Amino acid sequence: MGVVSKRCFGQVLVRVELEITQAMGGSVKAIVVSAILLSTSVVASARAQTLQTTPNYLIQNAAGMRLVVQTEDPGAILLVVLPGVPTSDHAIEIIFPEHVTAVRHGRKLAEQLYSYHRGLSHGLMWRRVGRALEYEGDLTDGVHMLARATLEDDGVRFHYEFVNRSDQAYDMIYAVTDPRLTALFHDVRLERTYVHHKDGFDLLASETPARSTMPLDRWLPARYLASFSWPVPAKSAPSN
Repeated sequence: MGVVSKRCFGQVLVRVELEITQAMGGSVKAIVVSAILLSTSVVASARAQTLQTTPNYLIQNAAGMRLVVQTEDPGAILLVVLPGVPTSDHAIEIIFPEHVTAVRHGRKLAEQLYSYHRGLSHGLMWRRVGRALEYEGDLTDGVHMLARATLEDDGVRFHYEFVNRSDQAYDMIYAVTDPRLTALFHDVRLERTYVHHKDGFDLLASETPARSTMPLDRWLPARYLASFSWPVPAKSAPSN
């Protein structure tokens, strides 16, 4: 099963993919989640080495696109800096993951195993392996996570692996990659944010054409859900 969503901003495209591996009587024991930030950049390979966790550390491809590790926050944050832009630019900020949600086997309610606001209990220990920057650590209740960001020929792939080291089985574990796009890439009225539907590629909020002219106090807050294959409720209950 899978979910694919896309956001298009000039020459930058965000694609999120989900792959779930099931075992042990249908309960999820291992999950791999990947997200790709695509661009027109060409990636240069890098040999394996330990990454020093300094705010200015970065890796760069042949076209000049850079990944910069941010260490000011307890969670994992990378800046994707386009060619010719200063490394201090925060226009493309990726939180990976923003949080991890799980559903225990036999239960209906989800619980949060991780939040980037809290980070990992022992802190982040980054390392560089080939063209990837990665870290790993234990979440709550015996779940271990590895998170990896890899420079590829067409952009950056964000990848997660979860290992359940407890006796508790999970029916679902999901990591949410949060690309925060500001400045040039900010799209308040969803006029450049595209998703895949079963009948093709379209704007996320195409069913609300009046959004481009309505007052912002009527348009915001706005929440739109789209899925390529998973069912989306016709009407969602508002959260308190």
